[in-house]
Amino acid sequence: MRKKGIQIDYFLIKGKGTFGYLKNLPKLKRQLRRKRYDLIHAMFGLSGMLAVLQRNCPVIITLQGCDINRRDLRIISKLAMKLADYNIFVDNKLAIKAEAKNKYSS
Repeated sequence: MRKKGIQIDYFLIKGKGTFGYLKNLPKLKRQLRRKRYDLIHAMFGLSGMLAVLQRNCPVIITLQGCDINRRDLRIISKLAMKLADYNIFVDNKLAIKAEAKNKYSS
């Protein structure tokens, strides 16, 4: 993407588990105030949940497997999916398991 002239920044999450991820929300909001972004692409259901809790920037979530296959993470990931602007599943079976209705591709 960089070769195409698209600027990319990374937001690294510090912490583990649902609450570890969510503790990063103030830091994410500060980052979004400092710089304007066109899009956030979250690469996991929990990071997707963190991303959708800010409402200033569109969010795409890529769901990769454990975020849908693990029951405890599936609940959070499905909520994040509903709030996201678009979702990507690495496998169509995951979209079926997540009961994705719209705003997705696999």
